[in-house]
Amino acid sequence: MTEPVFDQLAIALQEIRTRLGDGILDDKRRLNGLLFDAAPDAKREIRVIRTAIDEGVPDALRHAERELLGLEMDRQANRLESSTGMRQDLALQIVRLLAFALDQGPLPSVYQQTHVAPARPPPAAAWSGASQSPATTAPPASAPAANPLSPVLARLPGLLAGLSGLLAKLPFDRKYLFAGLGVVVVLFLAFQLFSPHPAPPAPPAGPAQAPATDNGPAGQNFAGELTDTGVAAKSTLETNVGSPTPLSIPVGQRITTTQVQALLVRDTSTVLIDVLADAHDNTLRGAVHIPLAGYPGTVTDPTQAQVAAQLKTAIGDRPQRPVVFFCMGAGCWESYNAVLRASAAGYSNIYWYRGGLASWREAGLPMQPLSPTS
Repeated sequence: MTEPVFDQLAIALQEIRTRLGDGILDDKRRLNGLLFDAAPDAKREIRVIRTAIDEGVPDALRHAERELLGLEMDRQANRLESSTGMRQDLALQIVRLLAFALDQGPLPSVYQQTHVAPARPPPAAAWSGASQSPATTAPPASAPAANPLSPVLARLPGLLAGLSGLLAKLPFDRKYLFAGLGVVVVLFLAFQLFSPHPAPPAPPAGPAQAPATDNGPAGQNFAGELTDTGVAAKSTLETNVGSPTPLSIPVGQRITTTQVQALLVRDTSTVLIDVLADAHDNTLRGAVHIPLAGYPGTVTDPTQAQVAAQLKTAIGDRPQRPVVFFCMGAGCWESYNAVLRASAAGYSNIYWYRGGLASWREAGLPMQPLSPTS
């Protein structure tokens, strides 16, 4: 069983549930048939999905608090393992698959991306339903407080041995000496115990935490997507598409890598459009390739009519769907041009993903081979 199988089944189950409603999960025979039609080579996985549904996993995920969804996913996987004998790794994949189908998390394979950039933990908007926490560095454990009597107690056996030899040579009754020494020892120990001792030095302070911005925690500047190059925004299409871009855009909204991830979770109808005209092998998972949308010119040129037609094909009859345009990265104007063209074509729920392919790749997020559609 590989990641694509789980992703394929997750997408199929989500489409089936969206089309037929949640009641389809209770129709065992019909659901099995529909999943088998979508993934005929996944009979064993489909049986396991059915087992998880029978065990009440979907209901548990639906009723989990959003901020605790990750813990609930882990709990359900452990419950499947103990109640059905299912392997832990398989149980976890099935729970993730069901979470995606219920619009409560990303595709199962997303959890396998040691993500989300090893150098920069996600957002999440990292997925609130992620059942694997990003790797973080634990603060060093505090050293136990030193016992002020430890040096004295460590030396006590040697002192007593020497004292015993000395006492054997004394000419008077030793009980008086013992009494006096006892008083001295008690006073000494009391002084050591109750006298103030300097506190252990505090651990060195780490670097100050940078303030958060409207684009997520500071430091999530994947491939320079938040870098200000001093270029001013403009409302006309750019001819020199391979040059630094501004930080803002007059129409639509600029969006960052973490915000794209959050949008894809929040609204699964989001359309990703790759407008990079240069040859490239991979793109964002699920993206449509429309390079014509990023062409320079004007929003009244002959190209505009072709762009409008291709956008309608990609977006369908739901112009309110979120549409994210991207190209190579912060040094590529083609996605900027595409947002202006889309706005001129009548679309309003549009986003400019400035970081594009470069930022997505640096963040370690899933990609797929490019399948041009134009």
